[in-house]
Amino acid sequence: MKIRRLLATAVTTAVAATVTTPLVLLAAAPAFADEKPAGPAGPAAREQQQDELTGLREAVAKAKTAYEAAYAAYGEANAALAELESGTTPVRTAAEEAEKAAAEAAEARAAADAVVVDARKKLDEAAEADKAAARQALEAAEAKAAEAAKAQVTAEARKSDTARELSGALAEARRAKVAALTKVNSAKDALDAAEKALADAEAEGPCKPQPRLGVRLTGPSKVTAGVPADYTLRVTNGTGGKLDLVGLDFVAQTTDKHDEPTNDRMRLQYSTGGGWQRYDPTQGLPDLGAMAASAHKDVKLRLTMDAKSPAGYGVFGYGAAFMNDDESCGYSPDAQFLDFGIAAAKPGKPGKPGEPGETGGTSGTSGTTGAGANGGSGTGGGNPAEQGGSSKTPVTGGTSGTGTTTSGGDLATTGTDSRTMPLALAGGAAVVLGAGAMVVVARRRKNA
Repeated sequence: MKIRRLLATAVTTAVAATVTTPLVLLAAAPAFADEKPAGPAGPAAREQQQDELTGLREAVAKAKTAYEAAYAAYGEANAALAELESGTTPVRTAAEEAEKAAAEAAEARAAADAVVVDARKKLDEAAEADKAAARQALEAAEAKAAEAAKAQVTAEARKSDTARELSGALAEARRAKVAALTKVNSAKDALDAAEKALADAEAEGPCKPQPRLGVRLTGPSKVTAGVPADYTLRVTNGTGGKLDLVGLDFVAQTTDKHDEPTNDRMRLQYSTGGGWQRYDPTQGLPDLGAMAASAHKDVKLRLTMDAKSPAGYGVFGYGAAFMNDDESCGYSPDAQFLDFGIAAAKPGKPGKPGEPGETGGTSGTSGTTGAGANGGSGTGGGNPAEQGGSSKTPVTGGTSGTGTTTSGGDLATTGTDSRTMPLALAGGAAVVLGAGAMVVVARRRKNA
């Protein structure tokens, strides 16, 4: 994985989390504060990752087995319910037979009662000599009717009992089906989660967030148009081992108080220990080379807003990543932000002195005193100094003037020119970080 992609992935994820949660401006906050140490690097990291992948694959296999078992159980429960509802299960057969017997008993009783009615009629109509025989026939009919009535009561009781058993069995079968379906859904969720965890781990590769890769930006919380302001971006290697190649992602955004962009009035320079160089947002900041364990490296930044810039707000967004020769890699887990206010220059008043460590030199067009890279904004209406002067003065002081941009700093040798293989975030990821920065600016203004 190339470190440019690594930086883009890291900052895109971090910005997405930042701009969708309540605003917490992380001004000058170290990325490694209050975090647990990251995992091992190099071969140990790859071995650990393989162990993690093996465990995740086993988890997927177990989840799949559990899902298949749950689905099979659901199928059995569904079939059992269907059989109870329309099949030939013993409980249903018993209920159906009891219902039929009750119906037959009711018919038999009705027939016996009819015989009784007929026997009474014959007794009433019989001659005196025939009454004795008619009375015996009536008594016999009444005895059979009583037996039929008793049989019907027994059949109805049996019908009620078997119907109750069938109803209970159906209710239990329906509950079992619902429970089985619930288990299927839970097993499917567990399988989906296990498969997602495995897919995420496989897509992540060996590059993981490294909370101990510290990134800290310090500087003034307010700048004045036409007056340069200095910031320090420090990267600290707290990972416990040497890092072979460390890169930065960085973006700067400014707006007026109406959220209209003012980046065209922003002049930004950087220094890694040599002369000041123009910051090109399409190239980003240069890589920092190798870093020993517990070491830190600084990049100086100098921001100068055009003397005619309106009051507004600005924000820097930044992060870091590393890649080692053994292909292990990582990145700071959070996209950090440092916001600042922009005060308009006051006409007719001299500019404020530069930040500590500057000598207060000036640069500008001949004949007038402009807003120098190290000095105050004058009253002569000169143009602000362009980025990338020819000064070779160290970061701690000196002046810068117009001219040819010099090569910058004592950058570590990595086998590739630092400008042709920049580790700074560029292109699409810079746009993403810039969007996040603008959200911070807007929120800051509205919450002020």
